[in-house]
Amino acid sequence: MRLREIIARADGALVPVGELPADPPVLAVATTDLLDPRRYLAGGELVLTGLAWWRPDQPGRSHGFVAALVGAGVAALAAGEAEFGVIPEDLIEACAAAGLPLLRVPLAFSFATITERVSRQLAGGEGVIGMLSRQRVLVEAVAAAARDRGPAVLNEVLALVERDLGVRGWVLSATGRLLAGPATGVDDRDRRRLAERHLNAGAGGRPARFSTVTVPPDVPRAVAWLLVVEPADPDGVVDPAVVGELTSLVALERELALRRPDVDDALAAALAGSSAADVAVALRRCGLAEGPAVVVAARGDWAAAVISEALADGPDLWVLGRTGALGRAAEQTLAVVGSADAGSVVDRLAATIALLAPGLGSAPVQIGVSDAVGEASAVLAAVAEARALVATAAPSPAVAGPDRLASSALLLAAVPAELRAGYVDRVLGPLLDHDRVHRTDLVGTLRNYLDCSGSWSRCAERMHLHVNTLRYRVERIQALTGRDVRRLDDQIDLLLAVRLLDAP
Repeated sequence: MRLREIIARADGALVPVGELPADPPVLAVATTDLLDPRRYLAGGELVLTGLAWWRPDQPGRSHGFVAALVGAGVAALAAGEAEFGVIPEDLIEACAAAGLPLLRVPLAFSFATITERVSRQLAGGEGVIGMLSRQRVLVEAVAAAARDRGPAVLNEVLALVERDLGVRGWVLSATGRLLAGPATGVDDRDRRRLAERHLNAGAGGRPARFSTVTVPPDVPRAVAWLLVVEPADPDGVVDPAVVGELTSLVALERELALRRPDVDDALAAALAGSSAADVAVALRRCGLAEGPAVVVAARGDWAAAVISEALADGPDLWVLGRTGALGRAAEQTLAVVGSADAGSVVDRLAATIALLAPGLGSAPVQIGVSDAVGEASAVLAAVAEARALVATAAPSPAVAGPDRLASSALLLAAVPAELRAGYVDRVLGPLLDHDRVHRTDLVGTLRNYLDCSGSWSRCAERMHLHVNTLRYRVERIQALTGRDVRRLDDQIDLLLAVRLLDAP
């Protein structure tokens, strides 16, 4: 079907921007907000975009986006007016320069309506084959839809699949939380069993009537999603082609759901810096300028996904919560949660990690949670606290809260690396040099002596030494360090140096 014919049948949903430079055939509809969507395009598509990729201060993005579309061989581009009210001038110029037909989608029309209408026209009413074709097109169409995402996108697709193809579907998080699909048909107990089986790689029981797919299969199960399907008719079967299309869709939705807004990343960058003014500005942009807040810092490749799951607000994973923001900076995940109760945040994180543990495998996540702070000016101090607590969260417990502030390990972790190294060198340098040159282990002897609180007999027994041998070694330690192990002040200095030496 030609582009002009589609426009004529769109009832005002597709309006040309200027003169159309061509009237190409349209083979499919695809919606995307990826800056470079070429791998999801096959050519001949009418591409719909919500302009989530566009930035007012980066006109080069429009030219790059249009170049990617032209390179993929698309037929035309339709831009929605819902986000900005107008089509950006740099996008109009880029399309004109590339000869790509540009249309606008007025605010009154949704992409889903346009997609279904055009898909029906393209499918040509070919019975089940036509419906499968429409489903494939719909999967492509919502694979990277507009910025205003949420479970409604998947809910709409799942409702269409049930209505037209007789397949009921649900999408669950790894904890069994319902992300998309009807509220009926899978109760809480079913979801818990399905999630448990999913996390344990298929072990254990589950309701027999469901078929499940881990999406995607190449990430730890703790951060994957679970697609659950069953035939709407108890005597029916689920077409594998439908499951394949849904799996592709859910994988793309998950990928997009885990991406954070620019304001979240800007906040994380500010938190990783040292300017309280920058933090205050970033907090305001995220809507977190007022009220108490808790800072969460984490290490691990999948920390952001785990934190998002633990602190998700309601039945969706598209936001951390209406009062939270999460981003990544300086090789750490940083989140700010609007809460006056650090203990409840710790409990939710700890419970989620305990639940997800079978599916994390060799991908550990370590989390530190600060005490609540009441003003934006105190957030940087909370960041330092949370980061220091991360170091005390390995390997167990996986979540360290402000209750561990009484531990000397936290104070040691908070000391800058350069200062720690200098302190160790000044206090233990002669011992380390002696051990290296003479292949002795005086540092190990000192560690055991301090661990035994200066008890000669217990230390000698632990090290399988004669007490006189131990005394000789300790005298050698005192001579090299210039410190008396019988004096409390010197004991503290030596203990701190050993702890710093052993710290990760």
